[in-house]
Amino acid sequence: MIKVLYVSYGEPTPSGATTIMHHILKDGPKFGLKFSLVEILRRGERELVEIFPDIEKSLLTHLVFRVGGKDFFGKVSFFLFREFLLKKEIRDLEEDHDIVIGFPSSKSANFFTLEPFVKPPYYRVYYKLLRMTNPIEATVWFIRSAMNTTKSMKSLRNICLGEMLRLELKEIGINCVPLEPPGAVEWDAVKTANTIDDIDIFHASRLGPMKGTPEAVEVMKQLSTKGYKVAIAGPLDNGFSLKEIKGLRYLGNITDKSLLYSYMKSSKIFLYPSHKDSFGIVVAE
Repeated sequence: MIKVLYVSYGEPTPSGATTIMHHILKDGPKFGLKFSLVEILRRGERELVEIFPDIEKSLLTHLVFRVGGKDFFGKVSFFLFREFLLKKEIRDLEEDHDIVIGFPSSKSANFFTLEPFVKPPYYRVYYKLLRMTNPIEATVWFIRSAMNTTKSMKSLRNICLGEMLRLELKEIGINCVPLEPPGAVEWDAVKTANTIDDIDIFHASRLGPMKGTPEAVEVMKQLSTKGYKVAIAGPLDNGFSLKEIKGLRYLGNITDKSLLYSYMKSSKIFLYPSHKDSFGIVVAE
């Protein structure tokens, strides 16, 4: 049995990467992996075991540290705890583990779900960060991220989600072992899926520009005027909103996989004009 210490920061956003990590934590024991989970959260944020209760029985240890709120002082407290006080907690735990994910140590393995935001040429990224936030946060974030990217270039312990991401990382000098496929279809949920609705065209993803949702909406807008029944499901990306369009049904963020698969089974066409994916597990689903 391989023992893995996984350090998670903040409440995870709905995404394919979060779903994949959920499966890894839940099903790890089937493949000889046992996890300890350390979460650093701000006030009001939910724990992973609250979002995914089925992972709790797979955990060796589960520690939660709540540090500050989401205001400026909360961000400072969060940063100081992560950079200084957390080190002692991790050192005490890592001795009994074979691999550490999410925290730099001699046992660290880097887990890539996307290309690093900070990558060469670094000066362009820094200017972009300055436009996105204030100079202090931009500088701290840039230095820390640039150091992590540089370390990953030298590391032989990099894991990434899928072959496509492996090729993208290779272009910037990072070599990784791909998980291919990086996620799993929930077969029990497939078996319980039923035809529950009459849908001609269905689009499901994390809704936003990266997954081609604006294009999907435009296609559905035109087809709905011709009598086609269209529907969309999934969590909304930050800053993205769905305008009310006659004939277009928004089913919300469907977390029940059996229900999601039922809508897929009920539709005649699955529409997924994604611009970027590490794998695209929704296509396999």
